[in-house]
Amino acid sequence: MINILPGPVSISADGTISSNGAVAGKLSVVEFPPDTAFTSMGNTYYSAPVKSAQPATNSSVRQGMLESSNVNPVEGMIQLVSAQRTAEMMQRTLSMYSNEMDKTAAQDLSKVG
Repeated sequence: MINILPGPVSISADGTISSNGAVAGKLSVVEFPPDTAFTSMGNTYYSAPVKSAQPATNSSVRQGMLESSNVNPVEGMIQLVSAQRTAEMMQRTLSMYSNEMDKTAAQDLSKVG
């Protein structure tokens, strides 16, 4: 737990938290290998396997920054529309195939006998 005194708070790139110019604590800035299997603890909390955290080499803390999306929304919409059109085309194809099979079955079944 980090106790923050009233007044201005700042966080440096290495995770050091200062309050009123005095160091109040430090965040652990770590990275995980890409294949790390996290376990859901509920309520958006996750747990990493023991000793899987490595000191951060490509990550830092930046005060006052907003995280941006790693998805291009326009490209995502284009892919979504394309997938929807493909699904609709497949649905029409299966419907036509089913109707043709019903028609063929009705015609051929009347000849069997």
